[in-house]
Amino acid sequence: MARILFVWEMGFGLGHIIPIKHYCDSLQQHELFAAVQSLQHAHQLVEALDVKLLQAPHFQGNTANPVSSPRCYAHLLHNSGFSTANSLAALMHAWRTLFQLVQPDIVIFDHSPSALLAARAFDFKKVVMGSGFLCPPQTYPMAVFLSEQLSQADLEKFKVFETELVVKINTVLQSFGCSQILQLSDIYKTVDASLLTAYPELDHFPSRSSEQYVGVPPTLPGKTPNWTNVKGKKIFVYSHMFPQIKTLLYELRQSGVPVIFCSSSVDPVLLNQFECDNICFESDPLDLQLVAKECAFAVTNGNFNSASQLALLGIPQLAIPLQMEQLIFSKTLFKSSLASIADPGKPESISKHFREMLLYSDTIRTKVEAFAAKYRSRLLSPADQLRDLITSMVGNKGNDIG
Repeated sequence: MARILFVWEMGFGLGHIIPIKHYCDSLQQHELFAAVQSLQHAHQLVEALDVKLLQAPHFQGNTANPVSSPRCYAHLLHNSGFSTANSLAALMHAWRTLFQLVQPDIVIFDHSPSALLAARAFDFKKVVMGSGFLCPPQTYPMAVFLSEQLSQADLEKFKVFETELVVKINTVLQSFGCSQILQLSDIYKTVDASLLTAYPELDHFPSRSSEQYVGVPPTLPGKTPNWTNVKGKKIFVYSHMFPQIKTLLYELRQSGVPVIFCSSSVDPVLLNQFECDNICFESDPLDLQLVAKECAFAVTNGNFNSASQLALLGIPQLAIPLQMEQLIFSKTLFKSSLASIADPGKPESISKHFREMLLYSDTIRTKVEAFAAKYRSRLLSPADQLRDLITSMVGNKGNDIG
């Protein structure tokens, strides 16, 4: 038996908790810990599973000079506690303390860069696991977002920004007596394994080579969809709040077709304004397997887990991305003819693309079903892949684990 710690430092919501629950369920023979950033949904980890829950250290302050529109990983880290040596040192100190208290044999990192830095001083096994965005490519500058839209001058600026950030990181590493890095990608080079929970067509950075794709985490069972008793194409909507959401709600109401609108963040008072015979509003997660049996197309924010599952179920999507990670993934879906994209800030874009999907979803669906058929017979299980890896690590470590 090994002592395994899952850590999750950055990001919110069920998109991180659900995969961790999936992995913990397959590793119940081990002693499990989970240090998560947001405890809002973390009760799911301890309700039916033997998992010790911890609060993960994470940056909660205000960055003095935040990058308003991050375009590379250095920008993202700058806004997340790496902007000053003091804030990064505090994060590393907290992570080191947590590692010393738990004494793990293996740590699984989900979007946890400061935890990875702190782990450099420890000899436990290290595994990075997550989507392509959470397992950034080993490039310089590291993980440039939407690079096809940038000039060479922009890339040079990003290199300068990353170099300055590396200087700050090395100052902190030196204070802790840790080996220094030459570039940001070195943070991820000290791990024992990197498991991408994706497929090449679902990778935020699909140009990389020789990566280990282990498939997409499955959806968990949810409520049975309750479609309204009107005729027409059935539309499933899973969206968070955004400024122009009234435009989407208006189009859904005007369509007159059966709609399930699922959201836990949109103000119920707003939803009440659009209550009508053809829309059913839900706040609890639905069973996507059941949704896909009747759904003509879906509207999402391009969030990785649900959008990936819908694609693998053969459902075309209209993506309305609300932040950079979702925009990158939405463009990945678009390039593979799995989704169209609407601009969340432009009502005319939302209306145009929604009406096109309403008319032409059957044509698009043919392409999405072809993609789904490609993987239907060889779907991988990330949990099985992780369990096999840990079994190998426990065997290799011998008497040091258990």
